[in-house]
Amino acid sequence: MRCYWVVLVLLVLDVVLVTSSPTPVNNYQVLAGHQIWRAEGGSEVAAVMGRLEEEGLVDILGHSIASTFRVFPGTKDSVSTSLQREGIKYHVVVPDLGRHLAEEERRVKREILSSQEETCFENDCPKPLTKRYMTYDEIEWYLRELAAKSPRVDLKSIGKTFENRNIWLVHIKPTAKEGIHAREWISEAVTLQLLYKLASDDTNLTRNIDIYSVPIANPDGYEYSRTTDRLWRKNRAIDPSVERDCPGVDLNRNWSTGYGVGASTNPCSEVYQGSAPFSELETRALKKEMTRVSSVHNLRLVMAVHSFGQKLYHPWGFTKKEAPNTPEMKKAGLAFAEAAAKGSRGRKGAQYEVTSSSELYIASGATDDWAKATLDVPYVFTLELPDKGLHGFLLPTKCIRSAAQDVWKGMNKMIPTVLNK
Repeated sequence: MRCYWVVLVLLVLDVVLVTSSPTPVNNYQVLAGHQIWRAEGGSEVAAVMGRLEEEGLVDILGHSIASTFRVFPGTKDSVSTSLQREGIKYHVVVPDLGRHLAEEERRVKREILSSQEETCFENDCPKPLTKRYMTYDEIEWYLRELAAKSPRVDLKSIGKTFENRNIWLVHIKPTAKEGIHAREWISEAVTLQLLYKLASDDTNLTRNIDIYSVPIANPDGYEYSRTTDRLWRKNRAIDPSVERDCPGVDLNRNWSTGYGVGASTNPCSEVYQGSAPFSELETRALKKEMTRVSSVHNLRLVMAVHSFGQKLYHPWGFTKKEAPNTPEMKKAGLAFAEAAAKGSRGRKGAQYEVTSSSELYIASGATDDWAKATLDVPYVFTLELPDKGLHGFLLPTKCIRSAAQDVWKGMNKMIPTVLNK
């Protein structure tokens, strides 16, 4: 039997938006007066919105759907004038985001109280939760228990964040002994579910491969979005050279490949690229570990997990040119999408579209382009989890299980396609 030394790297780079934490938080009060707008149009709207985001005037919600965006209290007039000048029609979807999220928080709490509560404690967290989004501490407790109970799992910290939290790397080893923004909590939730399945899987799918996963690569931003600002995207680093009170860098604009294209030099922008490529502790830690893994293994597949939009992107994102191995990446992507769409137990699965990262607009400094260009990984993807915009970042916790099941089905088809090439 041929032995494959293959590495699958799952990187969750953004922070997620919604949670129902064990203790009450007021992470929506800072969003009072913020609004959600939706513009009408196609690629011309994406270009205008990209420019406005770089200027720090809007926050695009879901980078596969540029027509839905957040407008800040102090930028409404400027954004309205810009859209009217371009002849772009728009309407207000949510007139007060703070009030909207407070109502959503109350609804989620009622939903949890009416269901059987799951538990996760420091010395007893046997499974990732499916009825609410986990805190950073709970994720850490679960990863420690997973490593302690499974002989296949190694756990190590690959670095510390600005606020001194660990960036954990999970390594799931083969069973046969032959020769990755900060508001997308469904991303972490699904990745934890996958790790649970992978650690106990003893089929041909994972028997001869090494799997490396960074379930939460932006711990500081993740916790800040839970406790203070539910829409926080960036990390929480403070640059002394930045005079304005605008902390944080978009970690998915901080990688070196195509650095600066489709990103912003404005520290107050949601897509601020940072002072230089790999200026951030998180991206430097990921770069170092991915380079190490690539040097000792035949690194075949890298997947960065985000939300939302139900898209499976392949490089390039910083240019419209075709990346090497594009036909093969499309084939593997379609295998994933077809399997995920089948669902399970009579439930229709998520419909994923396979396309280039630059389909909607150009963006640079991302994990996937760097892995392709620098490490020469044959199969590289960015997975945008459900949904397509109905709930967006506010995806109900009841969707955790089904989203994870669909991704698991997709990976069961994608991995053999990657190995057999």
